[in-house]
Amino acid sequence: MSTESATLWWLHAAHRLGMRWFGGYIPAPDSWPPPRDYDRLGQPEGIPVALGSTPATVLDYYRHGRRRIPVGAEMNRFKYRGDLDAGWRLVTAADKLLRGQRIAETLDVIVPVPPLPVFRDFQPSLWLARQLGALLGRPVITGIFRRTRPGAAQKNVPHGKRKRANVAGLWKLDDDNRFVIVGRRILLIDDIADSGQTLLEMKRVLREAGAEVSIFAFAKTAYQP
Repeated sequence: MSTESATLWWLHAAHRLGMRWFGGYIPAPDSWPPPRDYDRLGQPEGIPVALGSTPATVLDYYRHGRRRIPVGAEMNRFKYRGDLDAGWRLVTAADKLLRGQRIAETLDVIVPVPPLPVFRDFQPSLWLARQLGALLGRPVITGIFRRTRPGAAQKNVPHGKRKRANVAGLWKLDDDNRFVIVGRRILLIDDIADSGQTLLEMKRVLREAGAEVSIFAFAKTAYQP
């Protein structure tokens, strides 16, 4: 960690501690025991969605109208309040879905979408990927991408062409780690898919390197291009 990064981390420490106290949770460790109601979401059917012309699999939508449905409610508790029990319920449901649809059998590795370079106690997409990889018995590969330039968070970018332009050419593969994905069958995953442009751009990069890529997201917003 650079001196500048370390300084910013400490400047944000008081805020993070205050939010932990206010929200009543502790930051996420690398592992967390599953709660007793870990299978509360049951056997999800999953929803096939199209990101442009590319098929993807999602547990469920984030909202129905203005109301959060069960998967969306769990994702909100996990991602924005740090409720790791909710995270485990999502991972368990994803494990059942991927096994039930026989997607798990076709996978070699899991690659999570890299998190934004912001200060957080934990990175939701990485946490979900690691727990899911442990359940499926598949390795999780991180750190293979490098940003080519700064990019804004997709949720803050207006709809349409600007979302595509925001992520176009944003990542490249780290040449030192390129060999670990060549010829592999990869499950590219994200916590919440919006327009899907981030997933599509990363899939393009992986496919150009010789990988076979499937897309999975735990939740999907109601965004329609």
